[in-house]
Amino acid sequence: MADMSSIDTALQTFRSTLTNLSTLINTLNSALSSPTPPTPTASNPGSSRPPNALLLLHTAATLLRAQTTKLSLLSLNKPFTPSAITSTLSLYARILPSLVSAVQLLSPASSTPPSKTAGSTAHYPAFFHTLVKTHVSSALSSLDALLAEVPRSDSDAQQTGAGRDGREGQTLKGTGVVWEECDWLTRAAERGVGALAEDRVRAWGELVGDAVGEVEEWVEEGGGEGEENEGEGELVDRMEDLGVHGSGSNGSGSGSGSRSGSDLGLFDDHPFRKEMRPLANEAVNTLKLVRMLFPPLLKRRMGRFPRADKDTKEERMLDAELCGRLNKLVDGCECLSEEADEVVATLYTGVQAEVKERLRELREKAIAVVDEARLAWDRSEDEFTAWTGKWVTKLTDTVAEFVLPGVQLKHA
Repeated sequence: MADMSSIDTALQTFRSTLTNLSTLINTLNSALSSPTPPTPTASNPGSSRPPNALLLLHTAATLLRAQTTKLSLLSLNKPFTPSAITSTLSLYARILPSLVSAVQLLSPASSTPPSKTAGSTAHYPAFFHTLVKTHVSSALSSLDALLAEVPRSDSDAQQTGAGRDGREGQTLKGTGVVWEECDWLTRAAERGVGALAEDRVRAWGELVGDAVGEVEEWVEEGGGEGEENEGEGELVDRMEDLGVHGSGSNGSGSGSGSRSGSDLGLFDDHPFRKEMRPLANEAVNTLKLVRMLFPPLLKRRMGRFPRADKDTKEERMLDAELCGRLNKLVDGCECLSEEADEVVATLYTGVQAEVKERLRELREKAIAVVDEARLAWDRSEDEFTAWTGKWVTKLTDTVAEFVLPGVQLKHA
């Protein structure tokens, strides 16, 4: 009876721990989605300074991955041992709050020092916090789904046939998702804020390149002459001086897989086909100039952003101004990608006013990005500063009539 009693107790403890962990995961996910997350406290009660959020993120993600591997093996392998699984589950109660605390420390809202005596506090850009929060939330949800596949009894563990195969498949799938999210989080902490920003900007640049290729194909198949953008050669030459090679395609596709102008009726059957050709050429020239902006921006700004990763000392972490500038650049480049898509989309409509409006928006936002990136991170001028002046001049000279009246250009 004593043996049976201890087995029943172990099983009850196991089930209770499993339920409590699932509740904790839901609570933490709710905290992540809250518009006003609780302010994290320092891990060391005797210190007023919080830990390096990226180091905490890396440590917690590494432990989460290892613990999930162990849980998966215990769930799938025989014999079913509730006490061993309980010990594994219990450690999550320390790992998961640390992971969420790291996310909260990365929040721009929690980056203000509590007092002047508390010393400097690291700051992080909003885009970085949002990405990390998304991956942490996914890891928590995937772990919760994995917990649902853990056998609740020996009879569940002894299940055979389709039921066992399905449980094993879901367990392996859930484990794989948690691994992927943990791997992303540890890489982000190791590579740092600047590297992740560079990845984002490069991706937006490639999408702009796709838009260039698609509109170029339309112009060619629609019988357009593909007007040459005079002055582009000089900008390319100056890009060589910046250490950037090529025409600014940024390695993006040429749009070979895009739909053709003849299939869409952009030129062949559209009632305004003759009038649309000059606008299509104008769109190509504008998009090319925007695409040309990305390689030197990546090399001279994103690639030279101050280091901020899990090994960076607190006194060398980012300040609020740098984070704000970086965040504006990343958001601005995303806007350029979105506006490039809008230009392509309006060419479908054949409404000239809409195309002109989208081109105007694209140019305005491109100039805003250039103005934000004009100076180096230390606010000094460099070769890129001079190049952007020529770039803005070329953009405004090409179609000056579409620049918003009253826009003040710092390069003018």
